[in-house]
Amino acid sequence: MLDATIGVIGLGANGSQILRILAARGASVLGIEQSTSPNDRSGHAGETRLISTIVPDPGPDGEDPILSRVGSAWDRYERDTGHSVLTRTGALSIDDADTPFMRGLAASARRRYGDDRAVLERADVAARFPQFRLDDGQIAVFDERGGGVRSEYAVSGAVQAARRDGAAVVSGVRVLGWATGASGVRVFCSDRDYRFDRIVVVTGAFVGDLLPELAVHARKLVMAWFAPRTDAVERFSRPDMPVFSIGTPEALGAYVYGAPSFDRPYVKVGGDFDWGYAEPPSSMDFALQERDLVGLRTKARNHFDGLTDSIVRSVKLMDGWTPDSEPLIGWHDPDARVALATGFSGHGFAISPVIGELVADLVTDRQPEIDLSRFDPARFEVGHSSVRSPALQLR
Repeated sequence: MLDATIGVIGLGANGSQILRILAARGASVLGIEQSTSPNDRSGHAGETRLISTIVPDPGPDGEDPILSRVGSAWDRYERDTGHSVLTRTGALSIDDADTPFMRGLAASARRRYGDDRAVLERADVAARFPQFRLDDGQIAVFDERGGGVRSEYAVSGAVQAARRDGAAVVSGVRVLGWATGASGVRVFCSDRDYRFDRIVVVTGAFVGDLLPELAVHARKLVMAWFAPRTDAVERFSRPDMPVFSIGTPEALGAYVYGAPSFDRPYVKVGGDFDWGYAEPPSSMDFALQERDLVGLRTKARNHFDGLTDSIVRSVKLMDGWTPDSEPLIGWHDPDARVALATGFSGHGFAISPVIGELVADLVTDRQPEIDLSRFDPARFEVGHSSVRSPALQLR
């Protein structure tokens, strides 16, 4: 006898959305989470996640097919759950004007708006966003559709809505493995075995504990919240302060991102530094050391006008990274019993309600509205030909 038709393993950013959408559609679904949903160890921890919808290499119509759906997908989430999670502050991207990334971003912004309104020179930023300090030769691109999502609160709302609509949830249970056969999937867990027709594995950075052969590595990330100087409190308390990214994504040691805290006037700053990998993910040490924060202190000092070196809180977590920074979405087995949605490489939270809809389509034999072939998990297998797609630039 089946415990549910579909099992969702991992109820973080994307797993909670898949569970919610399947339940809303009337599917028989059960979610399994090794911790709680939300929690402070998974990739959704850290108060907010960024939405920025302008990318250097959009689709033929000038918009990325997933990012163009993000705003409406979060609107549907808020209507469905009753949780208000999206704050549309706009998103500010800053980098040297002559980098390929910024040239591409500026070109996309001009294509969207038909003029230079979104491309800001140093003086424009100083007048409009005095919190930021640009170096000589830097420019900014402002995405008015961007903003921040309350990440832990969004996971909580998704799981609560799923339960309301009939989903079952099991927390504090470790999945040890599974076996597939003609009758479905038998999932072996720390409390007992569960039986499903199909499962979706959405365990984020922890996927390496279950499927170490996947091209997903658990990368360590650190975020810290900084306090402003007394004379700068007002500028960091402004409701129009945007979420931000500074530098070229994936440039280790040079790229930082963040958002105004909901506990204003603090500012959250994260970055792409080489904090290393947890191999296996279960070996992760979540304790923060002072050396983990040195780089973020330097960036906060250099890129903001008015922040002190004082860190009021910090968090260390993991996310799953793939070699091309694109996720693995698709079937893991030839019998279409085990689906994967993992390896989002730091880009997954903002697009999670869109991913939830696409994966819910996949596992219920509907045709997804977006072609998922670019995310085929088999693209890293020996002999499989693939073309690298532009990475979704999200934090």
